[in-house]
Amino acid sequence: MSLIELVKFIIENIRRQGGRVILTSLGVMIGSASIILLVALVGGLQQTATAQFTNNASLTEIEVNAGFSGAISMMAAGGGGGGPDMGGGAPGGGSTVRTSSSTDEDELSLTDDVIEQILAMDHVTNVVANQSISGSSTLVYEKYQGRVSLSGVDVDDLSELGLAAEEGALELKSGTIILGASVTENMYRPNYSGNDATMTTDLLGKQVKLQISKNTSNGRTTKTVRFRVVGILAESGGTSDYAAYITMNDADAIVSWVNGERVNHNSDGYSSLTVRVDDSDNVLDVADEITNLGYQTQTAQSFLENVNSLFTALQVVFGGVGAITLLVAAIGIANTMTMAIMERTKEIGLLKALGATNKDILSLFIGEAAGIGLLGGAGGVVLSLLLGTVINALGGSYLAEQATSSGTTVSNSMLYMPFYLHLFALVFATVMGSISGLYPALRAQSLPPVIALKYE
Repeated sequence: MSLIELVKFIIENIRRQGGRVILTSLGVMIGSASIILLVALVGGLQQTATAQFTNNASLTEIEVNAGFSGAISMMAAGGGGGGPDMGGGAPGGGSTVRTSSSTDEDELSLTDDVIEQILAMDHVTNVVANQSISGSSTLVYEKYQGRVSLSGVDVDDLSELGLAAEEGALELKSGTIILGASVTENMYRPNYSGNDATMTTDLLGKQVKLQISKNTSNGRTTKTVRFRVVGILAESGGTSDYAAYITMNDADAIVSWVNGERVNHNSDGYSSLTVRVDDSDNVLDVADEITNLGYQTQTAQSFLENVNSLFTALQVVFGGVGAITLLVAAIGIANTMTMAIMERTKEIGLLKALGATNKDILSLFIGEAAGIGLLGGAGGVVLSLLLGTVINALGGSYLAEQATSSGTTVSNSMLYMPFYLHLFALVFATVMGSISGLYPALRAQSLPPVIALKYE
């Protein structure tokens, strides 16, 4: 039997069993659509999370913290992120952390010499020193106050940290301060519950006070420093939203008061460094080079890889759930083909009497089962496209609204359905149909022609 004749037989037999084939292929259609929609949903969530992250954090930055000399052991820590004191750090960034294997090791400070050493590395374009304030920092304006993460930065313009201004400027001078987007939202009137308990005043251009507190032998002491607000940062979704930035000289003066001694960066170093790399593809290599020196590093790129790995695992799990539905449908195909053999026993005997080989009979029934799987898979692709359009229409506006409120720009599609996903579902349904028809086909080919012709 030629291939063309075989295909004609398969199409004719499927057409002849129209009602039964349609009912059987419905299960395959639902299973195929389930695989596509579940995997596409996870893919859409992955794209949304990745887009928000790449919009909110620079993938070309490395946050460097002090380390320890001697034997270094490395452990990967995902989702650590910079602490609230670290201005300009990658918010929520994953980290590759090196810690000393001995508590007797000497601490490696982030001095100016270290900055020069990192600047000399390949692909490093800039290194910015950060000085966090260890004391308790409270921002005060008239009757309102709120805790704030205060950082001194060794730059004249915060754009060097990848930050953008919502209002005002990014240029820092002595006596000026730039506030994160959410700082004023956390300012309130203590012991007051009226309508104006939370501050709504725009602080741009206003004089504010910073109250720095420390514990001494004589009790708690507070120092007040005045600053003029020259800029409000655009919302980033990271630690910068709740931070306040001042010049390094102003920060050194505050730290000197808190510590009771003059700050010496050549010996004590800085709180952290923000290292900028020329390309995101080089971030992890540069981070490894820095950690080889004994310093702790935190990178947004590492966190992004962890996120992608998590979503890949979820796609496998969700795809497996859909595959179970398709497996149940495959059992239905096997049942349909088994019943077809009982009804077509004389037809099988006649085909063999006319010269059809066992291989022809086997190919005929496996082809019919594969055809049912193909029809169900094609129906599943169409169904997934229709349902996907509805889901995107209903959920897309919600995603867009959430993105707008958080200050980010993301796709308004809840599902991500690349063409290969539909192709995979179609092929998988066809293969499952072929496998489910294998046992009935083996039974059909093993029927002796004489017995088959006599069967009633």
